Amino acid sequence: MSILSFTKLGLSAPLLSVLEKRFIAFDTETTGLDSYYNRIIEVGAVLFEDGKPVREYGSLVHSVNRVPYEARMVNHITDQMVRSAPEPETVYKDLCAFFGDALTGDTVLVGHNATFDMGFLNAEFARLGISADIVYADTCSLSRVALPHLPSHRQDDVARAFRIQNRQSHRAVTDAEVCGQIMVEMIPLLRKSEKVEKETERRREKQAKYEPCEEEKEICRTLSTGVSGPLYFQKAGKLVHVRTEKPLFSLCLTGKHPYVVGSRASLEQLRLEAETLAGAEIRAGSAAEEKLYTDAVRLLSEGETAAAALMLVQMLAQGADAGLDAHERWKLRRELELCWTPD
Repeated sequence: MSILSFTKLGLSAPLLSVLEKRFIAFDTETTGLDSYYNRIIEVGAVLFEDGKPVREYGSLVHSVNRVPYEARMVNHITDQMVRSAPEPETVYKDLCAFFGDALTGDTVLVGHNATFDMGFLNAEFARLGISADIVYADTCSLSRVALPHLPSHRQDDVARAFRIQNRQSHRAVTDAEVCGQIMVEMIPLLRKSEKVEKETERRREKQAKYEPCEEEKEICRTLSTGVSGPLYFQKAGKLVHVRTEKPLFSLCLTGKHPYVVGSRASLEQLRLEAETLAGAEIRAGSAAEEKLYTDAVRLLSEGETAAAALMLVQMLAQGADAGLDAHERWKLRRELELCWTPD
């Protein structure tokens, strides 16, 4: 049984940031307007990266033997063309390979009046038992924000406003490419829209609320020395969460005894083990911490060892060792490394 989900994304600053980097423009040609009774007879998809088309896929589909007259007058696809086309199983297997991580929502699909195309794609995937979790954006609805003065927001009219030429209108690949070019042209205009500006300001205020102070960040960086990849921080209550591509550890600096919590594997990556921290112990994480980390453990001390180690890190972060001579500085750093030896 296929599991299908098609979600339309509304205008937002994060969406525009994603589209600037990568998206797949998609278009279909169909035998009619109802996805239950009618079929797709051509698909076209173009991958855009950094605003440029880099790869495309297109194919006619032998889903019917006869193309209705009304559809043939629009797309000029004949009965003979669809009869000699690949079968749906072959086309959609190749289309899914082209979509790649768009099937799991990691790459956004873009279409003009996209709900129409996604409705037909949903029907075809359901017939073949294909599972997908697709997110998409609609250049038609977005053009109403970017170009409110246009009397019509059909794809040809929006393309004309941007002086984009269509090599072959009403054919799937060329229409998809034009749709992608429209999206690229609209992004700067959409960034200036009142909705995006307000949303960006709300995100900035929310981010500030969850942003650790520089002192907390510096301590986390010190503990993460040697960890590959960029570090990401988020403040949530008394914890500062640190992650690379996956969660690494969380740090609590409030209270009498600061502590570190994370998965056993991540703490071992940092070499924060009980035997390297005299007087400290590793305890199982609480129920709340288990929700943050699988096999969660908390590194803490019944005495002052853990707190002292964190204080040493804090001193270095604040440049407290600047007035020490080389021997004293080395001793301080050696004591620090004894407690927190990075991988």
